[in-house]
Amino acid sequence: MEQPDFKNIEELKDWIINIHEKYFVEMKKASELPASFWESYSAFCNTSGGWILLGVIEGNPVNTIQGVGNISKTQVNLWDMLSNPNKINYRSVNNEDVHVVNIDGAEIMIVCVKEAPESMKPVYFNGKRENTFIRTGDGDRRATKQELEALERNAMPCHDSLPIEHFTIDDLDRDSVITYKEKVNKRFPKKKYLEMSNQDFLTEIGA
Repeated sequence: MEQPDFKNIEELKDWIINIHEKYFVEMKKASELPASFWESYSAFCNTSGGWILLGVIEGNPVNTIQGVGNISKTQVNLWDMLSNPNKINYRSVNNEDVHVVNIDGAEIMIVCVKEAPESMKPVYFNGKRENTFIRTGDGDRRATKQELEALERNAMPCHDSLPIEHFTIDDLDRDSVITYKEKVNKRFPKKKYLEMSNQDFLTEIGA
């Protein structure tokens, strides 16, 4: 997810007015916390993260900064829902990810939604797995059965990544280790892998 960096409120205002919805930006008109917030929240968690701008209306050629009607109530509602496991099954937003900004008298809320770890996907809301959304292009869409199954499958630890109990380096084929070490050494001669013991070599490459 791209991280915008602003030196002052004028730079932020310019970015908000001219940005358009894309894979990492979603704008929503908001008198309070809109129900569609959770579709975008789920989508960003399940994809690559993103920014939800509450109180901004997308326009052409520029956007309108309208502000959130009841900013205090919206903040309270947001944190209540983020802390409720019956609302969302995984929380990717912390205090530093929520910003209330006053631009020309209009208060908007900027929420940075981070991508969830693979082990915590799919992220859904209202206790229903069918409320799993993903981000494609500039919009949120409900995950298909195949996409939902893929998220669930990727959340399961791979057997190849799990440590095998009661085995030591002596259980490896020594000639295969040496052959592999020679190949890696040719690729990275400065590492001097051939000077290492087999165990130090395997430790060095993260095996």
